[in-house]
Amino acid sequence: MDVAQKPEGLRERRRREVRYRILNAARVLLAERDVDSVRADEIAEKAQISRATFFNYYPSKADLLTDLGGTIANQLEAIAKEALENYESLSKALRHVFLDGARRIRKDEQLARQLIDHLTRTTSDTDERRRLLDRAHCAYRSVFEKAQDRGELRPSSDLDFLSELATSTVNGFLVNWFNDSEYPLEQRLEAAVEAILAASLAE
Repeated sequence: MDVAQKPEGLRERRRREVRYRILNAARVLLAERDVDSVRADEIAEKAQISRATFFNYYPSKADLLTDLGGTIANQLEAIAKEALENYESLSKALRHVFLDGARRIRKDEQLARQLIDHLTRTTSDTDERRRLLDRAHCAYRSVFEKAQDRGELRPSSDLDFLSELATSTVNGFLVNWFNDSEYPLEQRLEAAVEAILAASLAE
């Protein structure tokens, strides 16, 4: 027998709301300034909480940046969901996921660069990086699974491999873009879509 989900308590709701305010405040400040110049008390003030409360949630800036990194996975999952709902071919769906993701990164470029820098450092939370990668794999896999259900993929296609390939490709391009402001991110993503399609579509 299924057990009904326990309703969210007042304390849990309060913690979620405070966490959201902190993350939103940090996003606004980090979209304009370098992480080293943003102080914890500034984030706390913008979130309308005390400095002590901020440190109860995030003992360090690294913890905050790691949590903010989760918003990248949130966006990817949302984009993949849009693709599944609006496109009836792998070509259009995968192109939407790759290029709309790039568009959103461009929109918050200052913040995106700082999060990429943090998440690729060996000092960031390894377990959390693993969780973020797993979420990315699942998002891409959902796109490939639908294509498989429609009979678009070769019978021998390995969905786990394709999902890992998509994740690794996008992440690698983002690192290149982070290190080179002139890197042609969108063009590389377009080329990657074509390469993945050529390797996976049924003839």
